[in-house]
Amino acid sequence: SLARRAIASSRVRIIVVSRLKRAIALRGAEAVLAELFRGARPPGRREPPLIESAPPARAYFALVSYRQERLEGDDSGTTMDAAALASIADVAHAAGLEGIWLDACCFAAVQNKYDHDSFVATLAAVTQHASEVIWLPRARTASKASSYQFW
Repeated sequence: SLARRAIASSRVRIIVVSRLKRAIALRGAEAVLAELFRGARPPGRREPPLIESAPPARAYFALVSYRQERLEGDDSGTTMDAAALASIADVAHAAGLEGIWLDACCFAAVQNKYDHDSFVATLAAVTQHASEVIWLPRARTASKASSYQFW
């Protein structure tokens, strides 16, 4: 169908696992987390960007599922803590994944204005082509573990 061909030919933004692991090792998970959720690369950065656009049917990536949690009074925009990001990077690396897809970084952070149709099309491509799912029971160390939920 036309819809399936559109999904198959689309591109999604994924966080490249090897770059994520290197960035965490060099700058620390807290700094990398802030960079990802800001959606902008600091000026003067020489290494390749953490996020790249890829055809979902050809990328070996995981969808990361977790209960987004923003802290009251925190204007950073992050929905998880640095420990969660480091854990995701470790699991993805151990699984041999090329990339991970976090909606808050790979979709929401690049949109000037939320476009639901675009989000649904992107989510359809991601769920159709993700090779794995990484599920976090909590987004922050101090949070209570959440029960299983699927959209």
